[in-house]
Amino acid sequence: HVSSRTEELLALVTHPIFSEEVPHLLTGITEPEKALRELRRRHAGLLCVTLGEHGAMALDGDRLYHQPAFPVVARDTTGAGDVFRGGFIYGLLRGWSVPDLLEFAAAAAAVSCTRLGAFDSVPMPDDIEQLFQTFGRRAVGGRRRKYVAIAPRAVRLSTDKSSDWYGKFQSDSSPNAAP
Repeated sequence: HVSSRTEELLALVTHPIFSEEVPHLLTGITEPEKALRELRRRHAGLLCVTLGEHGAMALDGDRLYHQPAFPVVARDTTGAGDVFRGGFIYGLLRGWSVPDLLEFAAAAAAVSCTRLGAFDSVPMPDDIEQLFQTFGRRAVGGRRRKYVAIAPRAVRLSTDKSSDWYGKFQSDSSPNAAP
């Protein structure tokens, strides 16, 4: 959503992460890379746009990065953008490179899409590591890192073998939680 105050807000944000339609609405340019480059004239910081099933793109200075989406079977995309942002901020606070930020955030969003609901779909870092292993990717930063939860919640081991995802962790409030 874009309002008359969006430009004002943009000036106050250090790392804007736009949903797919916002750069177009702000610039009139439909192609995401060109729209980000136009937004660069207004904002000197790292610019990022989520592209749904096409992944995400970031512009750091003049360098463009594209992270393809992980090919998962989506059950519910509710909250995927929020989870992407959480994963991105998680890596940003740890000083990760832009490619690592995008890969981790995309992986977090992909895991969330394999689960039902918004809150219950927030992955634990081990879930993201498992997705990396499934796709033959290295751990972010080239080695296993000690993670903390992206979002605090009570979790327990799931025994649901029919899950489209590994389903290792479910919130206690989830209808799919282990009895």
